[in-house]
This record gives sequence, structure tokens and C-alpha cells, in this order.
Amino acid sequence: MKRTLILLLMLAGLGAAMAQADVDVNIGLPVIRVGPDPVMAVVPGTYVYFVVDLDGDLFFYQGYWWRFHNNRWYRAAAAAGPWKHFKAVPHPLLNLPPGWRQMPPGHAKLKFTEVKKNWKQWEKEKRWDKKATVGPEATPKPPQGKPENKGGHKPKGRR
Repeated sequence: MKRTLILLLMLAGLGAAMAQADVDVNIGLPVIRVGPDPVMAVVPGTYVYFVVDLDGDLFFYQGYWWRFHNNRWYRAAAAAGPWKHFKAVPHPLLNLPPGWRQMPPGHAKLKFTEVKKNWKQWEKEKRWDKKATVGPEATPKPPQGKPENKGGHKPKGRR
């Protein structure tokens, strides 16, 4: 009986610790609401995609969603989270070119389902390094020699 009681108390404590870990993941991050298939665009000179017409920065890069908040980067498998602080941030996210939100005329806008399905192949083919056609829109060749983000981690060029 004593062993059973001790085991139940240990399991209850473990369950509470696990629940606390789940709750702490998203604390401090403002909610960003996007539909199930948001419109996205590629940041010129990179293979980083961002959600167009959003009051915040939400990126998709190599299969993960990324957010920058309070000088920290967060990563999630889905746009709705859960979000986890991530220290090993990919170089392209840390060095977005200035003015990255200003898209040139004719810059391709893509549905997320298309990006999710094709990003690996597009990167392999270097799709955005040459003129590409996506639907009725054409994407111009990105500028060469992108300048580095002097702010360290914070995305530049917000509206």
C-alpha cells in the first residue's frame, strides 16, 4: 500500500512537471493568426519565405516556421506553434537584406501549401537564383551581393 501511494505521488509530480513544460513554451510570444494557407513570398536573394500582409514577421525556412521576438528567435513545426526558443538560427534568417519586405513588381506570391510541398526541390534546383514563373507572375532574379544585417539578429525592412 505504501509503495503504491509513493508511486502515485511520483507520477502526479511528473505529470505536473510535464504540464508546466508545455505551458511555458509559448509564454511571452504575442499571438500571430494566419489562415491554413497564407500567401507567402520569398525574400529576394534567399530561400526564406515570409507571410505577406501580416502585422508581424513570420518566416518559413527549410521546413520550419521562425519568429523573432524580444531579441530571441523561436522555431515551430506549425505556424500556430508550439514555439520554442532556438539558439542555432540559420544564417539566411540572421542576414536578411535591408528592405526585404519591399517586393519588386511581378514578384511571385505563393500559397503556403505550394511552398511546403516544393521548398526542397526549389532549393535544390536553385529556382530563385534564376528567372522563375509561378502561376501568372514572374519572379525577377534576386540582387547579387546582399548586404549583411548590422542589427545582429533583428529582421530589417519592416513596413
